[in-house]
Amino acid sequence: MKKILIQIFIIGFIISCKNQKSDPQILTKVSQKEKEEKYSYKIFSLENDITYRNEKGDSLALDSLRGLTDLNKNWSQDLNKNQNGKIKEIVLRKTTKEDIALRKRVQKKLENGAKVNLEYFPVDCSNLSPLLKQIDSADQAMRNSGVYKPEIGKENLNKVINILNQCGMPNWEQVPRYQFSTIFFVIQHSSKEVRRSYFPILKKSAENGDLKKSTIAMMEDRMRMNYGKPQIYGTQIYRKSNSEPWKLYDLQNPERVNKRRKEIGLEPLEQYLENFGVDFKIEQEK
Repeated sequence: MKKILIQIFIIGFIISCKNQKSDPQILTKVSQKEKEEKYSYKIFSLENDITYRNEKGDSLALDSLRGLTDLNKNWSQDLNKNQNGKIKEIVLRKTTKEDIALRKRVQKKLENGAKVNLEYFPVDCSNLSPLLKQIDSADQAMRNSGVYKPEIGKENLNKVINILNQCGMPNWEQVPRYQFSTIFFVIQHSSKEVRRSYFPILKKSAENGDLKKSTIAMMEDRMRMNYGKPQIYGTQIYRKSNSEPWKLYDLQNPERVNKRRKEIGLEPLEQYLENFGVDFKIEQEK
């Protein structure tokens, strides 16, 4: 009888341990090293699917955090992940010297990945709109002239990267909506390395509703084309010379493309391609 009871106890203990290990609601704090290596983009963004708290444990409304123009300057985040490695909770606290050093390392890693030699200047995160207006005016003047000026493109990119590194991606409460496009197009018209480095920040902005999902889909397709992968939404076409017809770049699961396009607010692919004289006749899954 004693032996049976011991066996029951052991089995119960093992089951208890397994349940505890598989419980996705158990959160553990992410170390500074792990934050730098795996979750660096969390430093620069606010996300709808994460619970935010102060150091006392009080829940913080995302809308109120969006109004903090000094968020990335004076506040830092302790990240808490579930056992699947997904960040579920972020605790905001005052920034320390260690946080500043971490942020600088992450910024340098982003810049190295983007292959840019950043000319640093302090950005007033509480007043971004005038700087973005300046960038937009310079970009529009250059494009309206019909002559690309590398020095203007480089200067605009330098300003946008300084904004993203120091302030994160702004939200619609901080700047007019059209200025999201200013940031997007400067990154979109830069190098493939810049797009790859800063795409996660822009994508999170689209997931939060600040940047159009259809806009970020265009960048994602272009990135995949740059690195030899099939596109997802069918936004990228190409031709080798002006005398040749347009062609649709390779497409992933083409039988489901219109479903994906509808989810982000785009018209059916065949309708889009009509503008370029490209036929698309692949039957779509119901």
